[in-house]
Amino acid sequence: MSTKQSLISEIESLPANIIDEVYQYVSFLKFKQNSITDNATATGVKPSVESREPFFGCMKGKVWMSDDFDAPLDDFKGYM
Repeated sequence: MSTKQSLISEIESLPANIIDEVYQYVSFLKFKQNSITDNATATGVKPSVESREPFFGCMKGKVWMSDDFDAPLDDFKGYM
């Protein structure tokens, strides 16, 4: 039995409300695929499934640390 036939038989065994959810999910997947294809056609760029590798310095300017980061907390003054 092919994957397609197995999927169809599994879907047929589901209750009606779950079948509606499966239909909505399949519609979403088709929309997503069409969006990727349309965008690739418009820009001339082939969509990539792989994510971009992080590189040294890629977070520069995105992280902020307070000037008093190392200063003792008021809660611990009694212990010092």
